[in-house]
Parts: sequence; C-alpha cells; structure tokens
Amino acid sequence: MSNYYPKQLSGDQTKTLLTNPDRGFRFEVYLDVKTGKSIYEYADQDAIVALKREASLYTNDQPRIVQVYFYLTGYQHKPLDAQAFNHMNAFFDELAKLNLKALLRFAYISEDKRPYRQAPSVRRVQQHLEQLSGWLQEHRRQIHALQAGIIGPWGEWSQHARY
Repeated sequence: MSNYYPKQLSGDQTKTLLTNPDRGFRFEVYLDVKTGKSIYEYADQDAIVALKREASLYTNDQPRIVQVYFYLTGYQHKPLDAQAFNHMNAFFDELAKLNLKALLRFAYISEDKRPYRQAPSVRRVQQHLEQLSGWLQEHRRQIHALQAGIIGPWGEWSQHARY
C-alpha cells in the first residue's frame, strides 16, 4: 500500500477551500415536521421559506452543508404519518435545489421552559427511528452526516433527559 499525500492549500486559496464540504461555512435551519413551519426566529413562516431566506444570506460564502434540525415534537405521542414524511421530503427537495447537504439531527425538545413536557417515551423514540430508517436510506446521498441527537433538549443528549 502506498501513501497518499494531498497537495496542501494555502489560506489565500479561499474559493478552493470553500468548495470542500468538510470545510467552510454552514448555517442552521429548522423544520417542525408536523406543521411544516420553522421554529425560533422564523416560527411564523413555512420552513422552506425560512431555508431560502437563510441560504440567501450566505450566498457569497458558498456553504455546501446546512445544519438541519427536524423536530418531531408534534409526534411525541403518535407514530409519524404521511404528512411528516411529506414535509421532510419537500424540505430535502429544496435542499437539493440549493445544492446543499444536510448535517441532520432529529429532536423533540425545542423549548427552554419546562422542556421535558415535550419528551416522548423510549418506545416512541424507537418507533420513530424504525419509521425513519427507510427514509434515511432513501436520502442518504443528500445527508452529509446524521447526528445521534434525538434525546434531550435540542437533541443534544442532555444528561438530564428523563427517559
């Protein structure tokens, strides 16, 4: 086996460095899987409209990856339905049009006050993961990485998660 030593790039080759999806800038967007809306600063807007707005802010930076949070909060007590998958598919269709890959995380808890009222049961999380397995496989080429996430506030594996 021979060693491979890639050509080093200097910092003045910004355009070349930014085309590498493992480097450069990324931004963050959210989808409430049940409603199709965004959350936080764009909570009153369709998530795709918010995605387009955020992408337009960073056009000059040429991001290739976007941190995508899919909030399953509205399904904490029930299985995912066709509406959930329709919203996720439409969001990923728009990502493709924008030539972006997702650094994807699923989560339930998005609020700071009394966050555990949004927490699902372990059984529900397992059910959702089973439901999502085929969808993830179908969209794997558009997913840069899937973050473990899903439990605790913002899917950050909080040590205080009550499962």
